[in-house]
Amino acid sequence: MCQNVSDILVMMLLLRLTGLIQVDEKGLTSKHDVCGLFETIHDLACAPIIINDLLHMEEIRKYIINQVWFYFATHHCSVMEKYQLCLDILILFAMAVH
Repeated sequence: MCQNVSDILVMMLLLRLTGLIQVDEKGLTSKHDVCGLFETIHDLACAPIIINDLLHMEEIRKYIINQVWFYFATHHCSVMEKYQLCLDILILFAMAVH
């Protein structure tokens, strides 16, 4: 259940402590994705604020970008799929800025 930013950050910390998230010159990288589980109506109501707060953290933005590059490198995607994924991320980042 994801009720605040720390729920996601704690999961990332646990993955880091177990070596499943690495830190290098690019920032955080991992073969595993981390996402919040917004289960209840209250969780869903808080989700935009939580996502916005996460996207204001530079390391989280870098992590998302690194995850996209990892996905591109390990999956065979069409140019259109890559374009759409990049567009979705840009929209998400732009929404967080406002």
